Amino acid sequence: MSHGALSSCQDERCPDLPIFHPHKVHVCACPGPDETYVHQFRELFSTYLHVQVSEGTLADCLRIDDPGEPIEFALRRQFLLTSVVTVVLLGQETWRSRCVDWLIAATLRESVVAVRSGLLGILLPHHPAFGRATFNPYTIPRRLYINVVSRYAELHDWQEDPRKVFPWIHEAFRRRRDLRPDNTLPLLTADITGEAW
Repeated sequence: MSHGALSSCQDERCPDLPIFHPHKVHVCACPGPDETYVHQFRELFSTYLHVQVSEGTLADCLRIDDPGEPIEFALRRQFLLTSVVTVVLLGQETWRSRCVDWLIAATLRESVVAVRSGLLGILLPHHPAFGRATFNPYTIPRRLYINVVSRYAELHDWQEDPRKVFPWIHEAFRRRRDLRPDNTLPLLTADITGEAW
């Protein structure tokens, strides 16, 4: 079967579920209130997707910060080398996190050993934009926002139905080949403490 081709899910929980060939997905979120959803995402979808998780902790990011290597390259090598799509779970404070910004930058960075990944944001139920037709750009990470504007990335509300989530992931995978991301912003040097980026 070619990569990305449709197949039928044989799992007895959803025997008629059409799914895409499993993509390796990296899930990124802030620690704290969002951790529950990271574990839920893995439990809900790991039957059908190759899911790897980073909770975006500053300690993990700084641990691999090598002065001789740009942080986004180090993160790409450490966490994202084999994944093809990054899913950012968006809570109320995610937009403040420098480590989430670094992981998004690493997602969009190409190198001699890895192509860029697709990018997707999922608004969690406690995010102020959840369930709304519009959102305040300052409530999501700036690097993610400019790629939503350029159509490289998309935002969706949290869902537990694979029939809705899998097409989002496959579309993010497809866009990484068809579109170019905007990764021109400088990296955050500290977590944002004000009211907006």
